[in-house]
Order: sequence, then structure tokens, then C-alpha cells
Amino acid sequence: MENQENSSLINYHPLTATAETTVDVAIALMNQNFTSYLVVLANAEPDSPVVGLFTEREIIQLIASGVQLSNLSLASVINKELITINESAVKDLLFVNYLVQKHQINYLPVVGKIGNLIGIITQQSIQKHLLEAMNTTEINPKLTALQNLVEQQAIELKTLNDKLKTTIHYRHLAEQKIKATEEKMRTVFEAMTDLVMIINLQEERIKNVEFIPTNFNNLAHSNELITRILEILLTEEIFITNWLEEIKKSLIKNQNINIDYNLNLADKEYCFTATISPISEKSVLWVARDITARRQAEQALEKSEARFQKLVANIPGAVYEFVINSNGAIGFEYMSPSIEEIYEFPQEEVLENPQIMFDAFDPEDYQSYQEAVAISSQNLAPFSHEWRIFTASGKLKWVQAKSRPERRENGDTVWYGVLFDVSDRKIASQALQESQTNLADAQRVAHIGSWKFDVIKRKVTWSEELFHIFGLDPTKPEPTFEEHLQLIYPEDRDAWYQKVNDSLLTGKSYTIINRIIRPDGEIRYIEGRGEAILNDAQEVIQLYGTAMDITERKQAEIALRESEEKFRAIFDRGIQFVSLLQPDGTILEINQTALNFAETTRESAICKPFWETKWWTISEATQSELQLAIAAAAAGAFMRYEVNVIGKNNQIVTIDFSLRPIFNQQGEVTLLISEGRDISDRKALEQKLALREALLNAFFYSAPVGLCITDEEFRYIKINQQLAEINGLPASEHIGKTFPQVLPGIASSLVPLYQQVLTRNEAALNQEFRGEVPSQPGVLRDWIVSLFPILGEDGHSRNVGAVVVEVTERKRAEKALQESAKREQALTQVIQKIRQTLELSEIFSATTTELRQLLDCDRVTIYRFHNDCSGEFVAESVADGWISLLEAQNQNPQLTACILNKQECVIKKLNQSERENRTTNYLAVADIHQSELTNCHIEILEQFQSKAYLTIPIYSGNQFWGLLAVYQNSRIRQWQESEIKVVLQIGTQLAVALQQAELLSQTQRQSLELMKAKEAADAANYAKSQFLAKMSHELRTPLNAILGFSQIMVRNKSVSSEHREHLEIINRSGEHLLNLINDILSMAKIESGQMSFNETCFNLHQMLELLKDMFRLKAQQKGLKLNCVIAPEVPRNIKTDESKLRQVLLNLLGNAIKFTQTGYVTLTVFLAQLEAQSAEDVQIVFTVTDTGPGIAPNEITTLFQPFSQTQTGRQTGQGTGLGLAISQQFVKLMGGKIVVESQLGIGSIFTFNIKAKLAPETEKNIRLNTQEVICLEPNQPTYRILLAEDIKENRQLLVKLLVPLGFEVREAENGQQAVTIWESWQPHLIWMDMRMPVMDGYEATRQIKAHPQGKNTVIIALTASVFEEQQPAILAAGCNDFMPKPFRSEVLLEKIAKHLGVRYIYADNSHPITEHSLIPTLTPEDLKVMSQEWIAQLHQAAAAVDDQLVIELVEQIPETYIKLVNILINLVENFRLDIILKITELCLKE
Repeated sequence: MENQENSSLINYHPLTATAETTVDVAIALMNQNFTSYLVVLANAEPDSPVVGLFTEREIIQLIASGVQLSNLSLASVINKELITINESAVKDLLFVNYLVQKHQINYLPVVGKIGNLIGIITQQSIQKHLLEAMNTTEINPKLTALQNLVEQQAIELKTLNDKLKTTIHYRHLAEQKIKATEEKMRTVFEAMTDLVMIINLQEERIKNVEFIPTNFNNLAHSNELITRILEILLTEEIFITNWLEEIKKSLIKNQNINIDYNLNLADKEYCFTATISPISEKSVLWVARDITARRQAEQALEKSEARFQKLVANIPGAVYEFVINSNGAIGFEYMSPSIEEIYEFPQEEVLENPQIMFDAFDPEDYQSYQEAVAISSQNLAPFSHEWRIFTASGKLKWVQAKSRPERRENGDTVWYGVLFDVSDRKIASQALQESQTNLADAQRVAHIGSWKFDVIKRKVTWSEELFHIFGLDPTKPEPTFEEHLQLIYPEDRDAWYQKVNDSLLTGKSYTIINRIIRPDGEIRYIEGRGEAILNDAQEVIQLYGTAMDITERKQAEIALRESEEKFRAIFDRGIQFVSLLQPDGTILEINQTALNFAETTRESAICKPFWETKWWTISEATQSELQLAIAAAAAGAFMRYEVNVIGKNNQIVTIDFSLRPIFNQQGEVTLLISEGRDISDRKALEQKLALREALLNAFFYSAPVGLCITDEEFRYIKINQQLAEINGLPASEHIGKTFPQVLPGIASSLVPLYQQVLTRNEAALNQEFRGEVPSQPGVLRDWIVSLFPILGEDGHSRNVGAVVVEVTERKRAEKALQESAKREQALTQVIQKIRQTLELSEIFSATTTELRQLLDCDRVTIYRFHNDCSGEFVAESVADGWISLLEAQNQNPQLTACILNKQECVIKKLNQSERENRTTNYLAVADIHQSELTNCHIEILEQFQSKAYLTIPIYSGNQFWGLLAVYQNSRIRQWQESEIKVVLQIGTQLAVALQQAELLSQTQRQSLELMKAKEAADAANYAKSQFLAKMSHELRTPLNAILGFSQIMVRNKSVSSEHREHLEIINRSGEHLLNLINDILSMAKIESGQMSFNETCFNLHQMLELLKDMFRLKAQQKGLKLNCVIAPEVPRNIKTDESKLRQVLLNLLGNAIKFTQTGYVTLTVFLAQLEAQSAEDVQIVFTVTDTGPGIAPNEITTLFQPFSQTQTGRQTGQGTGLGLAISQQFVKLMGGKIVVESQLGIGSIFTFNIKAKLAPETEKNIRLNTQEVICLEPNQPTYRILLAEDIKENRQLLVKLLVPLGFEVREAENGQQAVTIWESWQPHLIWMDMRMPVMDGYEATRQIKAHPQGKNTVIIALTASVFEEQQPAILAAGCNDFMPKPFRSEVLLEKIAKHLGVRYIYADNSHPITEHSLIPTLTPEDLKVMSQEWIAQLHQAAAAVDDQLVIELVEQIPETYIKLVNILINLVENFRLDIILKITELCLKE
């Protein structure tokens, strides 16, 4: 059996070769025999020794090195350190595997006794045998049983050891107790359990025995034992003799004697130990202790120890007791002899020197062992660990320790355990693991998974790789056969199932390629194989299978197919001419591009000599050249040259032609590949590049700037003449030299910049440099240098190009320009300071100071002349260290009189010259002593400490005013033209300043006169305004009473029809008078400029509808058709002056209806089409068209003048002629314009436009109800209304109007009374006249609203003013609303309804309600006056739709909040409990 195994393990016929064999021959032999290795022998003799191995690894290394293989022998390339094994050692499979793994080799030669080759073992054969060995079930059960036995014996040993420790512990306690008893014998006898006797001797015999009472007497059988002892002492000779000898010995030696003895009593043997202590010459103390139990324990311990030793001797491991002291010291308290079999150390040596155990550790395992011990010690957890050791003989072993720790009272930790030699198990386990790993790796690398289907158990087992192939989690259970079927691609499922099913039925193996679907949706190709296992009855019991993922192969096949198609497409459609030739030049294949070029077919070219095709028929020389090239290529040479060929239409092109030979394995040329690329365009481009290069050189050498190119070492490569001249050296002296050599003065600045350009590959432009050139030392010159990188073929900078422009002269010009600009800037600052003020003293001071700093001189003065030609210094700026001329003038007023009084005065000449030419006249003296000045003048200048000076005249208008002088005291000075120009400019600015100062003086006088005139005009305007306000109040107040009382009387049912008609006449006349007053006052406001633009947001469509309703009755009475056309794009809500827009439309519509007798009146509204109209701004156009009499052309020009009427208007005798004039001004105020078109007898069209803004949704206007109000609806609170009005008639009017309806009314004659009544009565609403004595309505309103309770009181202003400008002031005072006088009763009642929520009963018993009361407005702010508890109750009542409970809660609201009461009642009566529910919910959330 072993021989058969060895024969399968060893390959006895490996491929061999001698050491002299060359490498190329060896490789050929290996290829022919399909083997990856070859055994090298020393010679060709039969028993030749093995000298090495030659494998694929050496082949790869040699090919990679590029050496000539035919010149190398195997002896020169094989590894001399060969590992072999004797044939006798092959039987130990584990040792063979260990040898292969240790040396990491794949092939192990087997040699005989004389070193001759027997065969070879491969790593694959070892793994195969190990796998078979693992499956024999011979090793693992033995190891497992052995390990179980060791663990069981360790447990028993631990139990016995525990008992032994307990016994030893009790014995130790007993000994301590005996010693304590002996020391305190006399004092503790009564507590003793020992038998204590005093034995007295006489003539060397026992005379008597005296028992000392102890607890021994209380023990069971104590009396019997005492009796038995007395019997022995007195009768039994053997005992007496022995005991008597011991007693005598104790007395003679005067020392304690211990004896042990046994006593039999009642079939029980008692063991005693007695101590004999001499107490006198003839007496001893006998203390006997019953040690029966201890003896029994000792006997049991001896038996246990014997059993333990027997157990230890039979355990296949070493039993140990290992301790780590609290101080860290280690040691073995016990170690069984078996340790010598494992470690090869004697037991005694280990106990004496425990360190030798740890020195045997494999260094790689010691740290993990220490960590395991530390964890076990810390947690007192069982210890189990494996590690490697080197025995005393050098063997490598695996050992395993299992133990349990305990902590002693002194802090020591002790482990009781067993140490096993597990080397064999480890080797087997490693071999099995490696085999399994190799198998898994092989499956993973090959993408092959395996499965097994147990037909009987219907169980499927998958390998890990099969899980990966199917994209499943290997940690999850295998899919069932049915689940496996679902993983097959649907179209392949039936075929796969059929194959597997046939195999199950017939037992035949199968192969199939199918697709699978992974859980992530990916489709893979699988090549599956299956093989059935049959039982004795030829029934299939198991089905084994493999699955190889061949997706990549399938994809490669598809890709190969596509690649071939692409290759053919590329081959045929390539831009190159490509053909395949036999070595003799015969065409085998040719691409379509070449065929198309020659306009020939493939059939006509194949199998034809290449030089006979059309391409090469351009000339015989061309054909001959091709034949020679083909011959050279057939000999193995690569040929390439440029040649002209001919194509269709005899087109001649130049191609880059090449012939590439293809060799077989024997190095023979078997094929030629010819390629031709059309390079005609490239040739033309090369000619262009050559021309361009010539142009660039021409530019380089003739450019007007310096140009050069340098290399990486900063050496000049190329330079033009311009740069050579700039550098001051010939061009030839630059080439090959570096910067430091050519330009040493500026090289330190240039080199870093060049390095930066080379490093960063970035240009450095317009860099300024200053320095010297060698040809002109000491002369500084300026250059602007631009550097740019010149890239090499690798994309990195290899050279630097430079452009150099000399800017020395430009720099000088720039410097002069900068100095000039600096002077101009300073001059500008001086002029700005002059213009900052019109105070001459400030101007003079600033001018002299700034000018002295600008010119850097010692003194600047301003000298003023008087009418008598005398003068004085009025301003001076002097540097430190020089006298002040102003102070000198104060001391000597005649300081300058001597030179001014002389006829030859230079100043006078300067004055006269200045009159002739003011712009250039000046006096500049560089040196006073070298000038033509008079001696007197020089003396004066010397007194001024001046050596040079410059002076110019100053004029105010045409009058010579004075001088501006500049002095240089420290030195003579040549005045520059630019400096003279600056002084002249400042002198001009001083002249302007003098004129401006004069104008300021005149302007101030005129302003004073205008201010007085304005004050007079303002006083007159104020008087006019007061008059208008007074007139408005005085005229409208009586009208209020007239119209009001007439309306009340009309409602009286007792008034006769005649009187009613008279009252209506009074009412119409009053309305007419009111309109006249409004027009006159509006016109007065326009003329005085007091008309203002008051923007409000309103609903335009609703306003137009109200106007239509207002005029409908009048139109119907006259038989006219009234139309109102509004374009769809007209917005509903706009923001503009609503009042003025309404007034304009009232005027235009009123005139149209008034003057039109038949036909129609149409109001049209649309948007103007503007190109640049913003999203928020609109322009609205209104047209009023009528079919009236029309207007004559000569009257249209005066139509919009105040108090102007047409002929038709004058005939009617109505109106003031102000309506259109007012309308025109109102339209202009709203940003628009009004125009008219009219024809006599046809009609008129008035058109105007206004600018407006889009506005958000606004509250609907109150629609007046013209029905007569009879009274208040029942079930409402009593509303308290206070009338604050100083005119008694107006109060009476309101009382007559309100009291009959059910309101409770009180009166106040002024604001003070109103405040007093409000404090005590708390009215719901106050009608407040704004103009009253004592306290006006503004102050009364402010005081009421300032009080917390006043915020709930509604105050509506009553005013007789038509000035809309007063409305903001009224609202700012705290009024909630306002109503002008005279008022209409309908409007007044609707105002009350709006603010208090009042409901009325009308004459026809209907209940028209305002827009505000139809849908009452309730907000969370309204409810915040009540408590949260009340709001919660209201919310619950609304949610329960309990209107009665809501009414009861509303009754709890204080009367001061009457508006809230009315809103809630209206909501209940209109069944809108949903609004109450929503608002209360918001309140509760807040």
C-alpha cells in the first residue's frame, strides 16, 4: 500500500538533460513534452547525480534579461543550492510537505543512496495526497479523542488537587492550634478537647494516673476511651513497656516526647498522638489528642496522590502548576515528568530554572503568549493558547496549554493546567488548511465553483466561489434546487433543467453553457459540468457539478468578432495604403484605400507582383527601386523611403513608403507588410515652414528691438545686431558666452528671472532693468526685457527667448513728466483750496503757504495797492529763520514807499505791461545784484533778505489790485519756465477769487433784499391760506345745517308734497352752491400752489361702477345711453390720487350728460402701450365721448382757462367755468395730460392719461344704500355716540338724525368737554369737529387716544375744510376716519355701520348690509382682549356648532368692545361659525 502511494506521489520519469545542454535546446524539449520543469544531471550516465532544476521561472528571467539563449548552458543558469530528499524519507507525507513549505519550493527531487535521481515530487502531488489523507478519517478522530482525554484528566486532577489543598490547610490549622494549646495549657484546659493526664512514677513503674478535666470528657465515647487507657496503663504489658520507656526518656532527657498510638474501641480504631512533657522528677504531663480524622485524611491524601501520579503518568502531556507572584516573579510549583518528552528538559531543571521554558519560545509567538497570560490574569478567565518552541535538540514543535487561574490571598496568581505537544495536529491542520485554501484559491482564480446535490436529502451544497459566481452572500444558506433554477436566465432555463434532469434519470454526465441572472441584475455566462454518482442499484444518489464563469471568454469572443470586423473596416478605410506581400513580392491582401487611389479592383491586384500594379508604373526606375526594396525586406531588412506613385486620372502623389518583414519562430521571413502614407501635403507644408523660417530669421535680424535666444546655461545661442549694439559689443562676442561674462553689471538680476522662466514654463513680460554696459562704464541705462520659454520636444523649457528695448530716453522724459505732473497736482491743490472759500484772508493764507511749499522757496507774499498807489502786505508765508515782512510793516508802515513813489518804479512798468499782455507779464530776477533794479529797490530787497525773486501783477477785473511775489533768500535762483507758469496760473486764480468775493458781496446784498421780499410774500400767502381755510369753514358750516335739516324734513311723512318739493329745491340749490364753493376753493389752492398729490390704494373698477350708477338716473331722464367700457388688461387695484381722479371723471361725465341732448355718452378705459413700462408702473388712458353739440375750434384754445365757458355753456347759464381748468391741473398732478377733439354738431372726445402703480387687493368701497333708515335692528346693544361740535345748529342736526334711530347721544361744545364726557361716559363713537374753541379736535383726540381705554373708542373727524392736505394730520392725531361738511345722512350712517357693525331697518323692511357687514372681518388681534379660557370656550362652542352658547359667551364681552360684539353676532346670524373656529384656533396656537 505504501509503495503504491509513493508511486503516485513520485514522478519516476521526469524530463532530464545534462548540464552541458544549451538553454534554447532545453526550452524546446520542455515545449515538446508540455512540462514546466526539467531535472539537470551531471552527465549522461545512468546513475548520474542531480545537480539542479531548470523551470519556467528561470526561462522568464533569461528572456527578460535579453541574453542569447543559444550560447548559455544549463550549468551556468541553474540554482546550485538544490534541496533533495532520500527515497526512504518519502513515506512521511507530513515531513515531505513540511520540507516543501519550509524552503518554499514547487519541485523536490528524490535521490537514491548514491545521489542518483529516483524521481521528483511536485507541490500538486503533495496537496493531492494530503487531501486524500484528510478524507480517510484516521488522524482527526485520534487527535480529538486524545484532546478530550487530556481535558478530562485535567479536570479530575484539579478536583483532587483542591481536596489536597483543603486537607493540608486543615492540618496546618491543627498544628497551630496545638502549639497555642501547649503555650497556654494551664489557662485553656477547660476549652481543650484533648485528653490530659499527669502520670506519676514510683520505682520506675506507673504509680497512678491523674486526669485533668477538659472538653474531651464531653465528647462521645470519652469515658470508654479513658477507661481503656487506664486499662492499658495498668494491665497491658506491651503498652506499659513502650509507654514507660518513652516516659523515662522524657524524664531523663528533660524534654517532650511525642508518640502515636491506636486504640480499638467498639470495632472502631481511634488514633491518638500524645505529648509527654516532664513536669517533675517522677511525673510527666500526658496530653493525648484524637487524630483519627486527620489520619483518615492523610490516608485519603496518600491515595489521591498515588492516583494523581498515576493519572499524570498516563496523560499525554505535562501537568503543571504555574505561579506569578504579586511582585512579578514567576515559577513552577509543580511540573510533571512528561515535560521532558515535550521540551527535552528534565523536570528538576524546569522547577529549578523556569526561565528555560520561556527561552525556548519562538520569538514571533512570545508577545501573543504574554498578552494571553495578562488577559487571563486580569479577568481570571481560563487560559488556552498555542505557540511554537525550539527544543534542546533544535526541533520545532507546536505546544498547547490549557489551565484555569486562581488568585491567592497574598495576591499571587496560580494556573493549574496541562501542556500538550500538538505538533502533529498542527502540521496536519496546516496541510488541510493549505489544501483547502489552495483549492479555494484555484477555484477563485479559475472562476470555477462546485456544487453537490444529495438526491435523497434534496440538499444542495455550494462552494464559496460558486456563491461569488452567482453574486450571492457566502454566509447565507445555499439556495435550494428550485431557487437555483430561478437564477438561470429565463431563455436558458428549460435547456439547463433538461440537461440536469437527464443526468438524474440516466446517470450520464453533461456539459452546458448557459446564462445566469445575479441579484443585482447582471447577466453572466456559465459553463456547467455535471456527473452523477450511482449506488449498487445503478440509481442516482448524488449529482456533482462545477460551474465556470466564462463571461470574460464570451465577451472576448464577441470582442474578437467585433475586433475582426473593426480591423477589416480599419484596414479597408485607413488613410494609408496597406498591403500584405509574400517575400517574393506577390500581393496577398490589399486595403480598399489603396484600391480606390488607383481606381482598380481587389481581384485584379491579388496574386500579382507588387511592382506591376498601377501605382508603380510611373517609371521603370520606380519599379526597379521597389524590386530591390522587396528583396532587401525579404532578407530581413526594414525598408523605408519616399517615392512618387501614380493613381487614377494619372494623379501623382508623394508617399512615405515602408516594407516591414515578419519572421516565424525559426527566424525566417514569411510575410512583408507594405505601408504608404500620402505626404504630399506634408511636403508642401515643409516648403512653407522653410519659407517661414526664412521670414522669421529676416524678422529676427532686422527687428528694431533687441532679440536673443539663450540655453539652459544662460549662454547666447542667437542674437541680432540691435541687441549687440545695446550691449555695446559685436554679435560675434556674445555667442557661446554667458550673462556674467557679457553683462556683469546686471547679471545678478537677470539670472534669477531666467531661472524662473525655465522652471515655471511661464513668460516674464515687461521687466524693467537699470545698469551699465561694458562699452560705457558709469552711464546708467534703462531697458525693458520680456522673457518667454522655448519648449523642447519633451514639453519642458530648454531655451529662453528675450526681447530687449532700451528706454533710457523715455525714462528721462517720464521723470520730467512726473515732476511736471507733481507740480500740476500741487497747483491743483492750491487752486482747490482757493476755491473752497470766498473769504479773502483764508484764500491769501492758503495760497502763500501752498505756493511756498510747491516752489520750495523762502517767502511768498501778497501785496495790495490802494487808490493812491500806496500799498501794504496782506498775506505772507515765510520759512523759519527769516524775518516776517508783515511784522516789519507793522513797525514801519512806510516800508515800501520809497520804491513806489519813484518814476522808474518797476511795478508801474509791470502794471502798464500787464495791461497790454496779462497772460505773460511777470518780473523774474535770478540775482538782485545782477539785475537792472534801482539801488533803492535793491536796498529794500536786501532788507527783505532776498537774493532772487519773482513777482506778477494781480488784477480784479480791469483794475490793478496788487502783486504776488516769490522770494529766494538763501541763494540766487534761476527761475524755471514751469515755475513762472505756476505763479502766473495762481495769480490768475487769485484774480478770479477777487472777482468771486466781489460777486459774493453783491449776492449777499441781493439775498438780503430777496429774503425780505420772500417773508412779505410768505406772510401774504399765509394770510391767503388762512382766508381760504376760514372761507371753507364759514361757507360749508351753514351749508351743513341747511342741507342736513332739509334732508331730515324730507323724511318727515307729515310734510306736504308742495313743501317736500320746496325742500328738494333747497337741497339741490345747496348742493349746487356746495359744488361752486368747492370749485372756487380748489382753484384758489391751485393758484396758490397748495394743491398736493395724495396717493391711496383703491379698486378702480368699483369706483367706475359707482360713477356709472351715479349718472345712470340723469342719463335715463334725458333719454341718453350711458356706456362704460373697461379693457380687460386694466388692473383692478391701483395706487394714485383717488379723489382727484374721481373729480376729473365727475366733471367730464357731468359736462357730457349736461350738454348732450340725444345719443350716448361713453367712458372708455384702457392701458397705454409704452415701450419701457415697468412691471409695477402703468399708464391708464380715459376717454369720455359724447354726441353733444360739439365745440367750435376757436373756443378749444380757451377751454381750459379758469372762468372760461363755451357758447353752449353760457347759453345754459350753469357752472363757473372752473371744472375743466381744475381737471387739467389735477391730471397734470397725476402725471398725465388732457386733450380734446370736437366737431360742431357731431360731438366731443375728452382724453386724458394718468400714471399709476399696481396695488394689492384693497377693501371694497362702501356701496351706499339710498333707502331710508327707519331704526336700528333689535337685539343690538345701546350705542353711545358723543357729538363734539361748537356750532349748536350742527349738533342739533346730528341729534335729530341719530336719536330717532335708537342711538344714545350726548353733546360737547369744545374739546375739553368732549374729553371730560368721554372719561365718565365711555362712548362707542365720537363725531369730532376739528376746529373748536378752548381745545380743538386735534388735541382732544390725542388725549383720548393716549389713554389705554381710548384705543377702543372710534373717533371720526368732522371738518368743513376741502384741503386734502389736512387729512394726514387728522389721521396722525388718532382719528379713525374723517367726513367733510356738509355731509349726506346716508354717508354718515354708513360710516357708523362700518366702524361699529351697526345693522339698520330700512323703509321697505329689507336689511341691506354694507360690504363690511356681509363678511365681518375678525382677526386674532380682536380676540386678544379676552382671556385664553374664554377663547377656548368660544372655540369649543363653534366646533360643536352651538350658536346659542356662542351668543351667551358674546354677552360676557365688556361694552367697551362693542365692535367685537357686533362682528361675532353677525357671523352667528350669517352661519359663519367656521370663521370663528379658524380665528380661535389661531389664537390658541399663538
